Amino acid sequence: MKIKGYGESFVIDPWFGWMDSSKKINIKVEVTDYYAPQVGFVKGLYSEKSNSLNVPGGEMSNDLVSFEK
Repeated sequence: MKIKGYGESFVIDPWFGWMDSSKKINIKVEVTDYYAPQVGFVKGLYSEKSNSLNVPGGEMSNDLVSFEK
């Protein structure tokens, strides 16, 4: 099974927000999780993308390493 999630957040720019509080950074988040029958969670992907060079975003993954029944 594959489950996708999407989100969006706005934060004040930590470098220039003190000069202009209307300077907001848009951060888009995408999460994808994979589940297998009789096992459960097997993989997760997390990605953040930003419209700012100061806060570039990033990616993270979680993978099932071993499974015993």
